[in-house]
Formats: sequence, C-alpha cells, structure tokens
Amino acid sequence: MTLTGSAKQIAWAESIRAQLLDNLDVLEKHNAQKLAEGSESAAEHAESLAIIREAYTAQTSASGYIEHRNLAALTMTHHIPQLFVAAKQSLGRSRL
Repeated sequence: MTLTGSAKQIAWAESIRAQLLDNLDVLEKHNAQKLAEGSESAAEHAESLAIIREAYTAQTSASGYIEHRNLAALTMTHHIPQLFVAAKQSLGRSRL
C-alpha cells in the first residue's frame, strides 16, 4: 500500500514495515510447522497472525509506522496476544 507523509517519513516507514513483515513471515512459518505437527493452538495463532498482517498492511500513514515502530520488537519476541489486541483495535474490530 502507498504510504503518505514526507519523503523522509515514507522511507523510514517502509524500512519499519519491511522489518515488521519479515518478522511476521518468520512467525507464520514457525506456526505452520507447529500446525503440521498437530498443535491445537497453532490454528488460533494462524488466525491471529492473519489479522496482525492485515493491520500492518492496512496502515497508509508513514507516521503510523514510525509511532508504532516498537511492534517490530514485539514480533521478534513472539508477543502475539498483545499484537492481536493492537491489530484488532487498529482495524476497529472489538469482537473477533
């Protein structure tokens, strides 16, 4: 999605978004392995990860990525419940 903001903000936000999505790719791959192994919680995690990805990619404001750049650290430390809540709020979904 095209970002809005100054050229400097957009460049910074694109870097942040790339890191977020790379981190999410790693989590999704790990979760897919767990699902293949028969993990019952992996199906729930897959749904949560899909919602988190949707929230990440729906953001069009460069400043939004910059203001929430610490989410990259959360994805690296596997804080899926916190990310899921933040993603639901970002998408305006109180009940998922």
